[in-house]
Amino acid sequence: MTSTSGTTTKTTLAGSSTTATSVTSSSSARTTSTAIGAGTTQTIPGLTTSTSATTTTTEDVTTTYLMATDAMVAQLEGDDERIPELAAQINNTAPKVPTWIRDELETMLDDLDVGNEELAELDVPAGFEDSDYWLGEAITHMANRVYATIQGIEAMWDTGKVSSSTPFFNEGRTERDEYRKALQKYHDFLPID
Repeated sequence: MTSTSGTTTKTTLAGSSTTATSVTSSSSARTTSTAIGAGTTQTIPGLTTSTSATTTTTEDVTTTYLMATDAMVAQLEGDDERIPELAAQINNTAPKVPTWIRDELETMLDDLDVGNEELAELDVPAGFEDSDYWLGEAITHMANRVYATIQGIEAMWDTGKVSSSTPFFNEGRTERDEYRKALQKYHDFLPID
C-alpha cells in the first residue's frame, strides 16, 4: 500500500508492520530512506572504513626525505657550477660589478635558505643521521661562500677598489673547499648506492 503526500512517500510492505518513509528534497534529487526500528547498514558490502585520514610508513618517510635531499644536492651542485661563471664576470667588471650578479647570488642564498628549512621539517630516516649532518654542513658552507662573494662585491662598490674585496673572496674560496669536502662526506655516509 502506498500513499503520497507532497514529497513524502510511505510504503507498508505486505505482511509486515514496518513502514519505510522516503523524503525527497526539492533542492536535491537525493532520496533518503529510513525504516522504523531498522539499524544503519553499510552501503557497500565488504567495505572496510577507517577513521584515520592517512597512514605514514617508514618507506613513505624515506622516499619523501630522499626526494628532498636529491633536490638540495642538485641545487648545491648547480650553484657550485654557476659561481665560477659569475666570478669571471666579477673579475671582468671589477670594481663596478653589475647589480644583476649580486642579485643572482642573493637569489641563490634565498633558495638555499628555503631548501634548508624544508629539510629541517622532515623526519630523518634511521640510518641517514650521518649523511644528513654532512648535507647540513655542505649547505652551510655553500651559503657562507655565496654570502662572502656578495660581501666582496659590496666592498668594491663602497670603496671603488678591487683590493677591498680580497678578504671576502679569500673567505669564499675557503668555504668552497669546505663545501666540497662536506658534500663528499655526505655521499660517503649515504646508506644507499
